Amino acid sequence: MDPAVPTIRDFIAYFDPERIRVVLLNPDWEGNFLARQDLLDLLVGLQKLPRTETIVTDARTRTGNGLIYSDFFDFT
Repeated sequence: MDPAVPTIRDFIAYFDPERIRVVLLNPDWEGNFLARQDLLDLLVGLQKLPRTETIVTDARTRTGNGLIYSDFFDFT
């Protein structure tokens, strides 16, 4: 997604969510890595956004980080 930071900033402004979780897949499922400086610049930009949580995860396998992609809420 390019540009990610302005897109997420606009999403926050429009929908006013309680929080946003951004998962950066690095490397992606094909094994492609984002350049180090590009990744750091993206993380800095995302961390400046309000109510935004950011993680970076290795997406080369489905079993390594599968639980990160799930979120469960218990409203009982």
